[in-house]
Amino acid sequence: MILIIVLAVIAGGVLAWQYWPEGVEEEEQPADETVDWQTYRNEEYGFEMKYPEDWTVEENGKGVAFWTPSTEECISTGGWECDLGVPRVAIYNPASELYGNDQLTFEEWFEERKSVGLFGDRENIKIGEYDGFDIVESGMIGYRTIFLFGNAKIARFSIDDKSDFMDEFDQMLSTFKFID
Repeated sequence: MILIIVLAVIAGGVLAWQYWPEGVEEEEQPADETVDWQTYRNEEYGFEMKYPEDWTVEENGKGVAFWTPSTEECISTGGWECDLGVPRVAIYNPASELYGNDQLTFEEWFEERKSVGLFGDRENIKIGEYDGFDIVESGMIGYRTIFLFGNAKIARFSIDDKSDFMDEFDQMLSTFKFID
């Protein structure tokens, strides 16, 4: 009886050794493609986000434009064929600045614009801790527009929906934070 138990334990050990994974491979974490990017921080507008290291920032009015080297060079030489499909950010604080009317809610403002064909359907999204919407705006150029809500502010991100910089736009969004 003891011999049978010893043989069963040995056989179980051999089977476990043969079929047990040699080393549990850890899932590879995707590389942080923004690790070498610059961080833009604006206390007045109340946000920060990363952008590619060779891009520049232009503040204007309520917003910020992020220019690629090729776009900046094209604009400086007066070119009309410049790719203006670069990310732009506007911050509205309080949020009613977006609507131009303290009485409107975001829903009312959105539906008003959708009813006249300025906005398409929207998709609910979450970026980091912020809820928002992904919307296609129409007009001469279609824009992908992201609205994020936080700290009684609305952040509005826009980019030409055919831009060559859509991947960078999405990566920039992933680093966005409202600050107090």
